[in-house]
Amino acid sequence: MVVKNIAVSVFGVEYLKSHSVKGKASNKTKSIPRPAIDPTKALAIRDIFEYYLKNEKNMTGQALMIEVDSYEESIRQKISDLIRPPRQTNKDLKKKEAIQKHITKKTSELNKSTNIDNTNPNIHDNLPTGLEKSPVGEVSSSESSSEESDEESNSAGEDSMEQEKK
Repeated sequence: MVVKNIAVSVFGVEYLKSHSVKGKASNKTKSIPRPAIDPTKALAIRDIFEYYLKNEKNMTGQALMIEVDSYEESIRQKISDLIRPPRQTNKDLKKKEAIQKHITKKTSELNKSTNIDNTNPNIHDNLPTGLEKSPVGEVSSSESSSEESDEESNSAGEDSMEQEKK
């Protein structure tokens, strides 16, 4: 963990994402080889790690050398961690499913209440006052009474014009 943190501090996240430890192509993915990290800085990380193990962890001898030589593997793991997309846990997946179900339920309730799907037979419920419900194609009683009064006024107007002409 110490080597990974030092590598990020020395190189930076974007640099590590675009480089590899040795500059070789991956056997697993057969991808195009990325450029190698700066070997001088890599050796500096090795020396810092060796100093840390000697002074903070009190390691000596063969165990110290084995641990120090694993610094490249730690940098390789950090590069892999940075490139790999974050995993979704089962908890996260269940939470997403619950949210999706809730959204679907609310959307269907909203569609039903606003008659968006036009399956409600009482589509005339939201008519302004004064207009009555009527089947499609028929004139409601309030509309027919207004039409009759219009016809009566038109015929009365025509009668008065005829009388004026005489």
